[in-house]
Amino acid sequence: MRGILANGVQIRSLRKAQAMTQEDLASRADLDVKTIRKAETKKQRVDLSVLVAIADALGIAHQSISIDDQLNVLTPEQLIALVHQWNDAWLRCDIDAIVSMHTEDTVMVLPGTEDFPDAKNSQGLEELRVFLTNLFPQFQISEIDQSTLQIDVSGNHVFQRTNATITHVPSGRAYTTRHVHEIEFRGDKIAHRITVADYDLLRKIHADISADQQADTDMSPAE
Repeated sequence: MRGILANGVQIRSLRKAQAMTQEDLASRADLDVKTIRKAETKKQRVDLSVLVAIADALGIAHQSISIDDQLNVLTPEQLIALVHQWNDAWLRCDIDAIVSMHTEDTVMVLPGTEDFPDAKNSQGLEELRVFLTNLFPQFQISEIDQSTLQIDVSGNHVFQRTNATITHVPSGRAYTTRHVHEIEFRGDKIAHRITVADYDLLRKIHADISADQQADTDMSPAE
């Protein structure tokens, strides 16, 4: 069988991370939109020239969106252990540990956060680090208490549902929210993650923090 096996999930994630439609990507790559749709379909083979054109349009190396037929996928037990390790790093708010578990071209997608302060899709380790650096101090989190409700493995993908209780340091208020993660591994690193959370609750947390900060400002003596 001719052609290169395209990583459709990765292509789609990278496209969405750059806020592009399939039509936008087709235009940038000088390809027909049907070709983009085919490339984004799981386990589809495309010509190398097509893969290179898509990669150039996304600003990445074409190797990042191709899959080796002999890709060595870790066992379900190994993948679950890695997810638990990733969870533990989040519980500690350990930015270095979290970042170290991702590929250099990692993609994080947070659907529904378009209007949420500092929460946005990210591509690459630097953008991930910036996101985490903004997140933890902004919410002034002392700890995250998380429990896994469900975890399943399919190939190199892990699907996880969790309950998380987030404690805000100054007020002592605790908030409980649920998260759903779809995590794609490349080897032992996270290459792509989609996280769906209760962003209405997170907006409330942000509003509470802003109100606390405003109250502190109002109570401060004038100079």
